[in-house]
Amino acid sequence: MATQSWLDNWPLNVDQPAGWALLLVALGAIAFVVILIWRRKRRPPFDSSISRSANDEKEYPSVDQWLSPDEQASFRPLADDPVPSRDATPQVGEAAVKDRAIGWRPLYPYIKHRRFTRWTHDDASTFVDEDSCPLAIKLFISHRWKTPEDPDPDSQSLPTIVEYLSRVYMVANGFLDANSHFVKELVIGENIRDAFHERELHYCTCGSIGWLDLRSLLATDDLFYQRVSDTHRRRAFYRLLKHVRVWYDYASLPQARETSEEQAVFDLALNELASIVNHSEVLALWGLESINRAWCVFEVLAGKKVHFCAPAQAEFDFKQKTMFKTAGYPDLAEYRGRPSPNILIHVKSFRSKVAGLNERDIEAYLREHRIECSKDEDFGRVAGFIHQYLQEYDAASNWQT
Repeated sequence: MATQSWLDNWPLNVDQPAGWALLLVALGAIAFVVILIWRRKRRPPFDSSISRSANDEKEYPSVDQWLSPDEQASFRPLADDPVPSRDATPQVGEAAVKDRAIGWRPLYPYIKHRRFTRWTHDDASTFVDEDSCPLAIKLFISHRWKTPEDPDPDSQSLPTIVEYLSRVYMVANGFLDANSHFVKELVIGENIRDAFHERELHYCTCGSIGWLDLRSLLATDDLFYQRVSDTHRRRAFYRLLKHVRVWYDYASLPQARETSEEQAVFDLALNELASIVNHSEVLALWGLESINRAWCVFEVLAGKKVHFCAPAQAEFDFKQKTMFKTAGYPDLAEYRGRPSPNILIHVKSFRSKVAGLNERDIEAYLREHRIECSKDEDFGRVAGFIHQYLQEYDAASNWQT
């Protein structure tokens, strides 16, 4: 042949020490490339919707660090925004469609904002896999509006709810004793505790998993991270948390109602409000500071299952005692911290006083006893709801917490 291939000279090259070194380097490079290709094929696809800062990388382990190879292959990263279902409507039919229409929203998409955002048409029409899952946990959030424009200008509602639910999960799964001083000021009913037991995940049909950025809501040294150190157990909580649906008026109802469509959405939800409250778990984010708020009183009045995560008032306040006695609420005069007994007793007393009154008289009672509303026009509306509730529901059956 006119030319020789490199194979013809190979035996001569490898007889020299430099030739052997070159061979070993070449084989090592080939092996390294093969390993990289193999690992890339096993790695789950990257989700561009997840962005992390340098600090986030320090706080969170990578997927490779906390999952086995088999889990890595099946791991689906959690997007910041809700992921629409494959179908235009939920697979279970019209139930989830109606839930969205009357204001129910998945909790987890708000985590990226660190607060509940104002109602938008897109939020009302975008479905996620969890909407059609039978594991759905419904929480009606009872809270007071701090300003007429924004109920939560300090962005405290969402962190309070997530912290509360983390305690519920820890109590339900043995990480925390129910009598511990860490939860003594919380009121956790049996229904919500059972809903956060890990065994409930067997009922999940949407396969929802992922890493929620709770460190943006909870302190880095929060009790949850101290007690639940196993990553797989944390992921169980994240999966349960992703199934929580909330009714939070700022996010669930159009506030401005600038169009006839928005007014129709508002009227539809409001017309069913008593039923919404009555058939959900009511989580009250308030204590004595809201005892004279008309909407708060109605929401606890209409709730069959009421839970509290209001902060404790550790010290006895003589002025507070005098104020409640003067206002005609002796049952609240000895309040010491736990909101459940006194607030429920107070609301029960309120019900006995307005039972049998018509809407106009109930409105007059609210005004006379300084049970406040943020907007004057709300007095007539909430009086109507109270009247409707007292007519439709048997009083004795609505005090099971």
